[in-house]
Amino acid sequence: MKVDGASVSGVVLSFSKAEGATRVVLMQSIDGGNNWSPANVNVNKNSLLAMVFGLSPGTTYHFQLIVTGGSRAGESNVVTVSI
Repeated sequence: MKVDGASVSGVVLSFSKAEGATRVVLMQSIDGGNNWSPANVNVNKNSLLAMVFGLSPGTTYHFQLIVTGGSRAGESNVVTVSI
């Protein structure tokens, strides 16, 4: 996963298609990855992008995909973006 763009209120993340996945959840953390919660976005298992809006300026966010099923099951890399 990588950051494709960021603005004062949101971020665009891109990633590889989760072939055969039954569920894909984008998680976010604002405390350096100690605590994670689902981001306010639905990620379709066929998606290649996720757009997360409503983020707080002056905050550093960490994002990670959790993929259930398929060839890419597990946790993705963590990406960091400062808004």
